[in-house]
Amino acid sequence: MKLLELAKNRCIVFCEETTLHGWNYIVKVDGIIRKMIWMIAMLACYGFAAYIILDLSNRYQDSTTSTSLKTSTANMSDVPFPSIHICSENQVTASFLRKLGFNRTSPQTTALYQEYIEGQEKYEPKEQKYIEEMQKQMKLKYGWHENVLVKRISSQVCPDQIIFVNYNKTQKQFYNSYKSTATFGSCCFIQPYLDLVQQFNYSVDVFPADKMTTIPKGIQQGHDDGLKVLLDFEMFDYAFRKASTGFSIFVGNPLDKNRVDEEGISVSPGMETFIGLSFSNTKATTDVIKQLTSQQRNCFDDDEIDLPILTHELGYRYSMGNCQYEASVQAVISNCNCTPTFFVEPFNFQGISNTDLQICHGKDLPCMEFEMNVVEGNLTLLVHDLKNNRKLIQSQCLSNCDHQVISINTSVRKYPNKLAFEQTTHICFAFKKIIRICQDETKKALFLESYQNEVSCEEILEAERDDKDYNCSSVISTPAFLEKNPKLTSFLFKYAEENFAYVKVFSKYPYHTKIQMSLEMNVIQFISNLGGLLGLLMGLSIISLFEFIYHVCEGFISIIFKH
Repeated sequence: MKLLELAKNRCIVFCEETTLHGWNYIVKVDGIIRKMIWMIAMLACYGFAAYIILDLSNRYQDSTTSTSLKTSTANMSDVPFPSIHICSENQVTASFLRKLGFNRTSPQTTALYQEYIEGQEKYEPKEQKYIEEMQKQMKLKYGWHENVLVKRISSQVCPDQIIFVNYNKTQKQFYNSYKSTATFGSCCFIQPYLDLVQQFNYSVDVFPADKMTTIPKGIQQGHDDGLKVLLDFEMFDYAFRKASTGFSIFVGNPLDKNRVDEEGISVSPGMETFIGLSFSNTKATTDVIKQLTSQQRNCFDDDEIDLPILTHELGYRYSMGNCQYEASVQAVISNCNCTPTFFVEPFNFQGISNTDLQICHGKDLPCMEFEMNVVEGNLTLLVHDLKNNRKLIQSQCLSNCDHQVISINTSVRKYPNKLAFEQTTHICFAFKKIIRICQDETKKALFLESYQNEVSCEEILEAERDDKDYNCSSVISTPAFLEKNPKLTSFLFKYAEENFAYVKVFSKYPYHTKIQMSLEMNVIQFISNLGGLLGLLMGLSIISLFEFIYHVCEGFISIIFKH
């Protein structure tokens, strides 16, 4: 009984001295009814507090991330100039067919489309014969073999497509750039810093991914500090069985593979196209990376996974775009047993395929198309788990926890303007291009077939001999030259109007947007929310907790020493 008495006395002391709301009324007020009213009120508040604690705890456990604008005027010093992939719609040129001894309507040309471009499940004996004839000629004229993508040799060569490229006050003419590949076909690749500032002499057949990490960051605003490219479609050399003409251009991060089909910009001959870029960067905080799993935050950190083919070691980054690209590659390799036509570089397929595979063709092409369509709705693939000794695991594609988005705005205007064209170096570039055509016997024949009543190569070459200042360092179109060659001047304008496209790629703004991905509810926020609500309902504070501990300890001490 003495113990109960001591406990009762200690509870009374606690109720009288605590800073928690309401407890002192239980011992102060007179009458059982009043005491019951206060006890019911206290139980209701404490019951509600328990519900809030449980709810808030569940929300804290289930919380993921939230995004907020960090700044909309971040300096451009940490943004690299993007890479450009320029893809001509003309993926099979008439000059390619003519060098093989065929033309646009030859049955061998139809066999080429069926075997290497469109695909076909079954062939008649006659069709197989045409394919063999085409293969024999490609081997003889181009050194072709089964591991060479046909579109790489059948499409426009880059020096014929790129009349000039200009960046950072450096210019190259008839540039022989790396030929990239995509589901679209074969494209010309330009990385302004590598190609023009550093002038790296890398192979035009192997993507220089290992050099991409050397690209410095920092972009200036405006047309003058952007990339300028003058393109020639060569309409007279068109043989591809597609209704549209022009170019598709992909602008992307230097460490990403191109996805022209998904994000390409259409550029038409006879137009000046302005491609204005704006940038935003979303980055997860350290707390997000440490406290949440990749599935909870819906993104991967660079230290968590690596793609088996587009590896960090080769210079690629992990990104959603690269993950989508590799998912397609893996699906085609695994299910069609061939290398997809949009990925013909000599990469290591270890873990994906242990055998040397040929490039997809014939009956493989419908399989490739089917697998790509399946992948679009189910982006799962094998990745290297960097936290577990690079073990291959099955994973879903997620974005990078530090990723950049390039937003693109385009505008166009008619090009060229006749009077302005005659007063710029562009007429000189047109002149030089026609000279190149006339020096290639195959293209010369096709060119003259298209323009037989308008100009001859003899006239072009004679004008070249008469005018020795055609290096385009100054304007070729001096009044004397124009007066002497009115027919040629008129033709150069017509050719440029029908075939040239002038493209300017530049940053629209001198700043970019930074977005921060942070924890939806961190420990401090959890404690603050919980403490505020418990303080509102109960008057609970850190001091109140200390009081409770103090009275409990003092009660035990009293009991021990009195017994």
